[in-house]
Amino acid sequence: MKRKGLLFLAGGIVLVLAAAAALFYFRSPVLVVSDDPFTLIYGKQRILIQEILAMARTGRRVEQVIISDSAGPDILILALEKASKKPWRVIFPYRYEDAAKRYHEQFPGIACIVLYGRALSEQDKQAIMEKPGTESALYEFFTDTSLDLYRAGRFASVIAGSKTGNIPVFINKLYFSTGKDAFAKGFGAAPDGLKISFYDSYSQLGVSGDFPVVALAGSGMEYLDKNPRAPLILFTWLAPSETSHETYIIMDDSVWAQFGQAMKMVKNGVASGFIPSKPLIFSSRIADNVILRQLRKAAGSGMEQDPAQVPDQAQP
Repeated sequence: MKRKGLLFLAGGIVLVLAAAAALFYFRSPVLVVSDDPFTLIYGKQRILIQEILAMARTGRRVEQVIISDSAGPDILILALEKASKKPWRVIFPYRYEDAAKRYHEQFPGIACIVLYGRALSEQDKQAIMEKPGTESALYEFFTDTSLDLYRAGRFASVIAGSKTGNIPVFINKLYFSTGKDAFAKGFGAAPDGLKISFYDSYSQLGVSGDFPVVALAGSGMEYLDKNPRAPLILFTWLAPSETSHETYIIMDDSVWAQFGQAMKMVKNGVASGFIPSKPLIFSSRIADNVILRQLRKAAGSGMEQDPAQVPDQAQP
């Protein structure tokens, strides 16, 4: 009898697993538009890991639709239709914005998500954010560059510590003004002997030598060709294996880094908004465990009422 009971139990478990697998397989998938240049930069193994994590989050298949980076909207739409006649959601990187809007026009019932990253000016972002709300299934999200650079400022402050010298911070012209202010706010008051200098191009850098830390936020990438020795905070999609040992932190705002938050915002009915980059801290490159703990704490910090910026108060 005991043996028979175990057989029934095992059979029940197999049936449950089979039903779950069938449900997973037959549910409409999430399609993610990509291309070969991105795959080359981001890394195939890294993408595979992110796909698995995305499937675990959604309980659905997550499939890449890889096309030529020169493909027009019509070809991309055909590729999407071939991948799935009725996907659950489709994610488009900003470079395929035109295809996303045309796909949305043809299939208005399918949720289309456009991730613009850092590609738009603050004015263009604001224009999209201020569009009248509709029942449309087109969702548009941007990288939260202000929060990213605030956190980069926090990181730089931790890494610089008690060092002296100049800290070069390169920021893309599209978000230079707001980014500079956010970085300075995150860094806090610079101690004596330490100076932060902001640039929007590498050609503006008029000093050389050993820097306490360097931040590259969409500009100044030529610095990487100079065999840098200073710790780096790098805003990039580049695979970690392709970065130098001096790279301490990557700020990743790729489709995969923002996938989970985008899904959550769509579920909550948010038509447009901001998603921060995902900081990747290379613990193996940071010998000091105290610095490492402080960096991890800074990675989750926010600009409003940041506990690290508020003096400790006695509990009542």
